[in-house]
Amino acid sequence: MNRSRRNFIKYGIYIGGTVAGTAAWVRGVRYPGLQFEPVDIQTVHRVNDAVWRADGAFPLEIGSTVSTWRAHSPEPKVVILGSGEFEFQINNIHRQATLQPVGDGMVIDENKSGLSRRVRGTLGSSPLALEWRFPDTKNYRFAAIGDTGGDEELRWVLARSEQLGASFLLHLGDFNYQAGDYDRAQAAFDEAAIPTYITLGNHDYRAPGENNLIDVFTQRLGPLNHAFTLGGIQFINLDTAANTLPFSAGNRGRLLNRLSASTPGVRQRIAFHHRPLIDPRDEPEGGSAHDIGGLGEGRWLHKRLRKLGVDTALNGHIHMKLEFDNEGLFTYISGQGLAHADIVNKNKRQVAQILLGDVTPNEPTNFQWAALEMPLIAHCNERLIKILEKSGRGDLTKALAQACQRS
Repeated sequence: MNRSRRNFIKYGIYIGGTVAGTAAWVRGVRYPGLQFEPVDIQTVHRVNDAVWRADGAFPLEIGSTVSTWRAHSPEPKVVILGSGEFEFQINNIHRQATLQPVGDGMVIDENKSGLSRRVRGTLGSSPLALEWRFPDTKNYRFAAIGDTGGDEELRWVLARSEQLGASFLLHLGDFNYQAGDYDRAQAAFDEAAIPTYITLGNHDYRAPGENNLIDVFTQRLGPLNHAFTLGGIQFINLDTAANTLPFSAGNRGRLLNRLSASTPGVRQRIAFHHRPLIDPRDEPEGGSAHDIGGLGEGRWLHKRLRKLGVDTALNGHIHMKLEFDNEGLFTYISGQGLAHADIVNKNKRQVAQILLGDVTPNEPTNFQWAALEMPLIAHCNERLIKILEKSGRGDLTKALAQACQRS
């Protein structure tokens, strides 16, 4: 091989490596798992010669000729461009939200079934925008909790949130602890009385025997990073299920760069994500901190959030109820979604809590804790029995089995 050819191959490898490295640097690499940051969800969809574009919703792959979407914000907007008749379905819409059509065309009817809406109409020569308006954007309550699994505990959390007057639930991640939880969780979210907006947990991302579940999450439940505003409060959903290098890469970095600290109509910003930026406990369970860590990633995120004016963070991951001031970023950890503390509590009283946020005009969100009051029947699953045996509380399994048999 002559020198010119060797140099050509060498320079080709160098250029190829440089391009690949630059692409990885921009796109980001997730670890553990060492995979590229996934592409963002699609917001444009074509069905029957019509083009659909959404803000706050994304198309589901359900093998139907009817365009079906799931909302991941309280006031989604779908714009349709085409001609003739249209029919589509959108899920996760508040039961009292009202449809506001704007543009050329006409809505013939809107059928409601729980959190699902099925809309029929005709299109004109210009786009037709369909936007759902939340029933009360000035005074509302929301709930926030994580680490529920996807079984009956999750169904109770959803029911309890509605009992406590919440208009929606911020799920703080980790609904996937055992095989089948993704299917069970999606059914629970779809059948709930209130909509749910979900952040990705580490178990939702990588479960034992299920190494890569990101595509399942984004195809069925929503984006990994997004923001929505309701009643002057901007909620920022961030992916902290895995670490990312560089910190500013990927969809999360693009979202944080796109948001502005000065946005008309926004008076407070609240971040919600699974792993907290720091673990405040002096002696964490298992001896290791349950925070994002990541070679300074937590510090970088703290700096970016504070620069945007975020003053509150809502997290799960630690299966406790905690609140603390993280250098101006007041943090609530609401991770008792499994309510195991109620089972192992030696005083035999329920202690698990769920976080509530009350929004009123011109005021910061008022947060308070409420009893989760999860009934024993919600714990009737094999997962808890294994956890009790592993934690040395096998003595409780017999009593639990008897209670579940009676119920």
